[in-house]
Amino acid sequence: MEPGNLSVSKEIGDLCKLLNDKGSLPESFGFLLKKTNSNWLRRCCNDHECFIVDCCLKNLLNLASDDTSKWLLLEFQESVLNVIYNFWDYTLEAICYICVHAFGSLMTIHQLSCDTCRINPCQWILGVEKLLFESSQHCSGRFRCIVRYLFFILLKIFQLLFVKNFGFVKQIPAHIIVEAYNCLVIWSHNAAAKELIVFDLVNSLSDLDRCNLHKCNILEKLKSEDESSRLSVVERLLPAFCTEKQLIDWIGTDLITSVSGHSNEYDLYAMLSLAKIYLLNQNKIGGHKSWQDVIERDRIVHGLVHSKSYIRLSAWMVLTEDRRMSKFFSKEELGLIKVFLLASFAEQSPALRQKILAGLKKVFIRIHQSAFVLKKSGDSVGILKFYEDFIYWLKKICFNWLEKGANFNRRLMALSVLQYIYVERLFCDHITECFFNRVKERIRLTDEDLCNLVGCFDDSYQLCQLHACKILAAPDLQLLAPFNLFDFEMFFTETFNKILSLRSLDTEASGNRLKFYLLRFPSRILENFDTLFNICKKRVELISESLLAVATENGFLHSILNSIKITLLCVAADDLLSTELSAEWEHRLLHNLPQLCFKVADLVSPIVQALSPEGYLSEGTAASVVSGTAEKEHGNIQKSEFTQFFVACCWRAHKGITEIFYTLLKKYPLEKLNQCGFIDKVGKFYQEQLTICRHCGAFGCAVNSFEELCGILWSSSLNSRYCVDLSIPDGWLQEVLDSIQSGEHGNFCSARRSAGLPYLVCSILCYEPDDRNCYSLKRTLVHCVNILRKLFADSRLSEKISWALEEALHLCIKFYASPHWTLRNACAQLFAVLINQIFGSFLKSIFCVFLRFSFMDVLMFQQLLASCSGKSDFEVFPALTLLTHLYPSSLSNSNLLSKYIFPTLRLALKCKSEKLRRLSVAALVSICELQLTTSSTEYELVEFKFLLESDRFLHYLLWNELLENDHKTYSEELFVMAFEDMNWCDELTIAKILNVMVNIITEVDFCNISNEIKKKLKDYLINNLSNSRCENDYVYALRFIFLDKSYWNIERLRECARREDVNARQLAFSILRHLLNRGVTTQDLIEVCCLFLQDDEAVMREEASLLLSRSLHLKFELCPQLILWLILTRFPSLSKKVVEVLPSEKSGNFFDPCAENVYAESRAYGMEYFTDIDEFLGIINNSF
Repeated sequence: MEPGNLSVSKEIGDLCKLLNDKGSLPESFGFLLKKTNSNWLRRCCNDHECFIVDCCLKNLLNLASDDTSKWLLLEFQESVLNVIYNFWDYTLEAICYICVHAFGSLMTIHQLSCDTCRINPCQWILGVEKLLFESSQHCSGRFRCIVRYLFFILLKIFQLLFVKNFGFVKQIPAHIIVEAYNCLVIWSHNAAAKELIVFDLVNSLSDLDRCNLHKCNILEKLKSEDESSRLSVVERLLPAFCTEKQLIDWIGTDLITSVSGHSNEYDLYAMLSLAKIYLLNQNKIGGHKSWQDVIERDRIVHGLVHSKSYIRLSAWMVLTEDRRMSKFFSKEELGLIKVFLLASFAEQSPALRQKILAGLKKVFIRIHQSAFVLKKSGDSVGILKFYEDFIYWLKKICFNWLEKGANFNRRLMALSVLQYIYVERLFCDHITECFFNRVKERIRLTDEDLCNLVGCFDDSYQLCQLHACKILAAPDLQLLAPFNLFDFEMFFTETFNKILSLRSLDTEASGNRLKFYLLRFPSRILENFDTLFNICKKRVELISESLLAVATENGFLHSILNSIKITLLCVAADDLLSTELSAEWEHRLLHNLPQLCFKVADLVSPIVQALSPEGYLSEGTAASVVSGTAEKEHGNIQKSEFTQFFVACCWRAHKGITEIFYTLLKKYPLEKLNQCGFIDKVGKFYQEQLTICRHCGAFGCAVNSFEELCGILWSSSLNSRYCVDLSIPDGWLQEVLDSIQSGEHGNFCSARRSAGLPYLVCSILCYEPDDRNCYSLKRTLVHCVNILRKLFADSRLSEKISWALEEALHLCIKFYASPHWTLRNACAQLFAVLINQIFGSFLKSIFCVFLRFSFMDVLMFQQLLASCSGKSDFEVFPALTLLTHLYPSSLSNSNLLSKYIFPTLRLALKCKSEKLRRLSVAALVSICELQLTTSSTEYELVEFKFLLESDRFLHYLLWNELLENDHKTYSEELFVMAFEDMNWCDELTIAKILNVMVNIITEVDFCNISNEIKKKLKDYLINNLSNSRCENDYVYALRFIFLDKSYWNIERLRECARREDVNARQLAFSILRHLLNRGVTTQDLIEVCCLFLQDDEAVMREEASLLLSRSLHLKFELCPQLILWLILTRFPSLSKKVVEVLPSEKSGNFFDPCAENVYAESRAYGMEYFTDIDEFLGIINNSF
């Protein structure tokens, strides 16, 4: 049977039937001897998802294991091996694993059936060995097959057969080990690479040279400047080592001692990473070392105060990670913990903040465990007193830093630590409470502490409000806080005033304040609900007469609806179901409240549905709403400002309704909701919001509630007497599909990306029961590109629709040529999602991509050629984007990237769109790495050079792209071309050239620039760029670098450092780094550099602290917080120039202004501890 004679489905279907009917005949597998067919990976029948794996190889290997002499002849072994070789690097991980399993089975069967291998290795085995060790394919399947080969052949079978003199490779070649280490950074290869490395190292510990090979590669990766290389070892390889006991011992005795000195940050990081992994896993080998036995104190101190956050965190984990929870902390260890917390309390990254809190949690647990032991055995050293002082110190700084002048990160960290102390009480035993009784008087809240905590309800960040509410509602806090002196009536009055305030922050603040009050006084929940309901009812009557009243002090609804939602959340579930209270609540919540909410929805929905996705009201609607009557009633408010008030109030009222419905769906069982007709009404309400409304906030809020409703309806198993139709979601979906197919789009809004329609469909499909076999999903994929985008973007559906990825990509690329903008725009959004699904955050080889998406090569090339002939530029966008995600493959195959070079180059030269020209250049840089020299003729290279020289703007694009990767190689050539180009360019192009020049100069060593270039640039700055017309930021930057101080403008530099524009701040910092590294350390430059210590970009803060540490010749590279304290301590006059002055709040504003710099603080918090830190650690040289 020839594979090419039949259609795909019929061909593999017939083969499947043949193998299952006549599986006992070796001739049935004859097709394996022919050329491998990619169709073998498709489904052949209902029982087999993949023909070659689930049917063919499975039957062959199973039958061969029963009768090897009859079944697995040498030619069939070669065929199976060829199939494995062709598919072991397939993009689907499951195929790779199956190929590896088949390889292991094949090796086992061969050794049992081959008589030659009992004496000497046969030619087939030698060929397999050569294939594994000399193949140029870098893939996970090959690495795993090497491990299986050595495991089954060398370690197991041959040892059992007592065969000693074989001509096999007894050890994995060194180049493969190096290759495996290089593949650790590739996400698709790292699992197999670390498996091979662990296997080889475990079996080579007695070989000193082999261990040195592994040691050198590990340390090289750990000390690499590339973050991905370091993380590949720390997060993947070292944890894999810890599964083997002998490797844990090897880390502690050999690898750690190989890290010499701490000359730079990467040496320090390597030492800390190895110490951390050893301390965490030493219990597996019976080790009982502490961090003092593994790493020197100076290295820990250096790590805890280092300028780089990842090094500080590594040192923190070494300090806090100890499996022996009963081991007590010494006074010095507690001091080091304090130093780290002071230096890192305002950590900006949420991920790092959580790791810091996780370490602190372990500290509290160790305090608890060791305090219990010390209480029993006696505390002769006074450790418990140290523990008391430490917890009191934490409590003190946390409450002191709950001020509005502190930044959000500091306040949130303080509240998180207080939550550990007062809510979770991690430092003491909840049963015996022996240590708690000893420390509770010292951690008791003062009146000032309670006021600071209650003041967090007015915090501008809702997360801080929620943390404060959780702490104040904690049962243990009732014993430690002076609530008996707290005026709750005044607090409730203030809360109600905030509820009746138009200010945006007061809406959330009043909700959390009300929640705290009602949890403390649950008896007032019903009374409060009635009060809020009556106020809302009166305001709805007022709005019914004039909708404009919703934007006035007496008519707005959003804050009151939010408070009603909070009140519902405080209602206990038992109250809703109990006999005494259920009737009262049922009438209020299932009849009165929904009726009022639907009435509000009818009033504000026309406005919300008329909003744009960004929340703006169209001019026509605004004019009809805000008429002359509004000007009479609100004469002191401008018309445009009132319109914004009006739009915001309508939208927030609409949001409050949605949240109330969501709360009712979660509070009440479905039976109750269905009896009062709530399900039908709220379902229609959500359908309307998700199909008609264009405002992304409105349908975004409706999604959560609609998903909750669909989940209830799909999964509920109600009694039939309630008459609930559980297929309601399926009916909603059918209505949508019928409307799309019939072309009746009157009920769908015309917003881009189909507004809430994709969310409606996705919500229904995500909760579809498994027993329906994705029936609804299969009817949906062919109808709407926007629905496809949402489906592919939702991770919950990724497994169910992965089979359609190829078809969706093909459809998406084809529709890029559509004459309709709406369809092209939808395809662009879908294409972005598909690119993320295919590539993720990494590049892929052309072999892997074209193997899975066989149509892509032809389609991409056709689009590039069509664009060169003058067709739509937009059509070529997906082809160019895909090329930037590919890199040349070292495999020999017909799908070479070289044919894409000249069509892409023509686009870079002739395309009208600058964005596409830039994308073309990026694609050229990506694909020319190997192909330009290996597959292009000399004539083509000459033509390529000529094309580059003929277009000066292409010069700029190409150099800019190349210089992102390598500044040093091209610096001299670039300066020569820049001087030539600037003689004829316009001002805009000159500014871009100057930008590139500044980037080059600040990246390369200034001494490497020739004197001739320096002189030319200096003359050009003085003679050609001295007039005001050319004086931009880049000209000022070059003056700082090449001219003397008389040409400097410090005020311009300081102004750039304070700008909101990130590029301007980066330019200013580049100048500072260049000058300070050259030894120019004036007080003005130090002052400007200190401004970056409070920059809202963490990278700039760390770079500034590192730069200042070196410029001031400090003993350690201090973190930004310590450097700031040091400079303000020694130079108090800089305080007013460096520390930000925060603007005062205007409580009357409806819209609250955002801070330009969210990290800046009103004073240097914690500076009073700096002197003690210096005395404890000795981190500052006496010469400073």
